[in-house]
Amino acid sequence: MDNQKMPEWVEDVVQTTLKAKKALCDFANGPADGDPILIWRTDDNTHIVPLPTPNDNFTMAEIITKIYKEVWAELGTPVLGALISEAYVKTYREGEAPKFTRGEAKNALGIDPDVSECITIMSFNNEGLITHSVLPYRYDDSGLPQFDEVVHADDIGGSVTEATHNFLDFINAK
Repeated sequence: MDNQKMPEWVEDVVQTTLKAKKALCDFANGPADGDPILIWRTDDNTHIVPLPTPNDNFTMAEIITKIYKEVWAELGTPVLGALISEAYVKTYREGEAPKFTRGEAKNALGIDPDVSECITIMSFNNEGLITHSVLPYRYDDSGLPQFDEVVHADDIGGSVTEATHNFLDFINAK
């Protein structure tokens, strides 16, 4: 896999996700959340794998730790992949240290103006390169998402990223 293809992959996934979210809300005649999905591109095909929604019993990291190996056994080694899920994001001011606990942003939605809904995308390739994209949005009066600027970052850490690195290390073990 050529790492130069990664930016193109990330942009394709972001643009498709933006369109899908708008279409979902349009179809629902108002706000609607999509279930998490995993996009799994092999040399031959691209697969969309629906994922269970994390809850109080299972985190996304726990879900994908199991799902990655199951999907790999069934579909083969991914050349590119992306994990897409709905979430909440808090905007921090310059110099303000990010500090949060699980569920805090969800509870602050509508109260704290710095908290909004978002779609998170973690794109990866089989060489271990990971790029995160955050697509923050707010709903307009008709219930359609109005997206703010997409934010991209390299590997930002966290339990989902760690689970992804562990999987990529596993499939690349020589």
